[in-house]
Amino acid sequence: MQDITYSDFYTEKINKLTLQEAFELHYKLNPQFTPYYKFETPEGRSGIKAHDIIHVIFGCDTSFLGEHRVQTWFKYACVTNLSFMQKVKYFIDKDSRKLLTPTGLIKFILTHQSELKETSNRVKLQASKMTKKWDYFNEFPYLQKTIGEIRKEFNIQIIAN
Repeated sequence: MQDITYSDFYTEKINKLTLQEAFELHYKLNPQFTPYYKFETPEGRSGIKAHDIIHVIFGCDTSFLGEHRVQTWFKYACVTNLSFMQKVKYFIDKDSRKLLTPTGLIKFILTHQSELKETSNRVKLQASKMTKKWDYFNEFPYLQKTIGEIRKEFNIQIIAN
């Protein structure tokens, strides 16, 4: 597990790791991010955990473009079983809001509009080919499965940078 570098991590090279192993390695390779379990609110912890798991299973790095991919995968390839009021609770939660307003996002959007549109279209196309949608808040049954098994089960294809 230690031989995997940041540039290798968000590729098929982690397919033999379990989701649990890959998730832990995601935090080791990104020490600048606060792990989900250090957030104060239950909504913050579960929302950030689910968000970070998308980075792992869909192969999205932690650059602004990678964050954009995570949001696009969430929109087209994930399902949540939250009521309207639960969604509102996540949206107004102070910890969860950190996912919605990263620093420098506006500048990035303004300077990368065409790249963002192309990426969105590619993710949307790949999401339409999935055999089923990822349950955003239900990773527990998959923690001991390998990333390769999960990607095969859902027909998840990594979108190269």
